[in-house]
Amino acid sequence: MIENYIGKPIKCDCGKEHRSRMDVIEIKKGVIENELVAFLKENGYKRLTVVCDKNTYRVAGERVCKVLEQNGISYKLHTYLEDEVLPNEHFIGNLAVGMDIG
Repeated sequence: MIENYIGKPIKCDCGKEHRSRMDVIEIKKGVIENELVAFLKENGYKRLTVVCDKNTYRVAGERVCKVLEQNGISYKLHTYLEDEVLPNEHFIGNLAVGMDIG
């Protein structure tokens, strides 16, 4: 369950302990179309990266990109092509290399 990861320590295969910086995860119908833009603006997000794999892009990522474009919000799309994406050093490193963090 996702609540097992929010704000709690996660033991990693790398030998370190990691902690999610998310305080809340909200899952409900229509959140992309009805709340995403307001959330981004209220929290001052300026440079966005939409991260997904080919399955999550089809399920929600495409809608997220469309809403961002319709509202004039620029973003970078980072799509993993693997069938299974794991939160490990390989995938995190791949994401970090592709992100604009300057």
